[in-house]
Amino acid sequence: MTEVNLPSFILITGQAGAGHSTALKILEDEGYVTVDNLPMALVDQLVAIEVETGRRKLAICIDARTSGFDKVALERLIKNSKSKFDDAAKVIHLSASRNELARRYQSTRRTHPLAKNNVIEEAILFDQEQMLQIVPFADVAIDTTSISPTALRQALLDGLQISDEEGITVELMSFAYKNGVPDNADYVFDVRFLRNPHWEPELREKTGEDKSVMDYITSDQGFEMFFEPLKKISELVLERARKDGRPYVRIAFGCTGGKHRSVAVSKSFALWLSKDGHNVSLVHRELAQ
Repeated sequence: MTEVNLPSFILITGQAGAGHSTALKILEDEGYVTVDNLPMALVDQLVAIEVETGRRKLAICIDARTSGFDKVALERLIKNSKSKFDDAAKVIHLSASRNELARRYQSTRRTHPLAKNNVIEEAILFDQEQMLQIVPFADVAIDTTSISPTALRQALLDGLQISDEEGITVELMSFAYKNGVPDNADYVFDVRFLRNPHWEPELREKTGEDKSVMDYITSDQGFEMFFEPLKKISELVLERARKDGRPYVRIAFGCTGGKHRSVAVSKSFALWLSKDGHNVSLVHRELAQ
């Protein structure tokens, strides 16, 4: 993600239940300090501390739940922010259809913050009428009625012109099956089909990090037959993960002892991923013990 011309202050508003919390999580993944439902009286202080003094990127959500909320105060906050930060201040307006909002509140069994006597429909209508008056101030307006969290993420980042140039981090691990499969791995590959250096006396005490062991394993005909499809699969998986906004993907390679084959394969894969522009971390679980 580039640090050039990113908004310093983002205000998320709109109808309650339209996806404000999801939007804040998306911006938090992009490096923003995020605050939900901050009382109106404290907004200026927080902006001064985080943005003006701390030089951090800040995103806050203000809607019908907010203490001290009213349309006039919100308009004043938006105008003051635009005056102070110019293009570095952005307003996001989220909305959804009445039927969809009613469905969301019913499915989560939550009460609308403006509901009186639990009449959700009236609360949604009143909220919509108030928030429609804020739309002209919005830099980005998104209707979340029929879009997925992934689509919301893309629409939000595109609207703010925030790109994911750094991509995701790929966490690689080699391990021994005899000590158990890592429970936090997203994908696990068994490389015990490769010939085992353990049975070669001159290689037995070495590890997959040694060139002689690496050469022995990569010269196995099965290595390329496995490695080439692995690269194609990983390209698909990592691109989908990036679009979904996942910060990392964990991939583990296992062999019998976690010393030779899994180490060599995971190291080879890490080198290829790095050359392909991915952020990579590599841990050899059994060698680290």
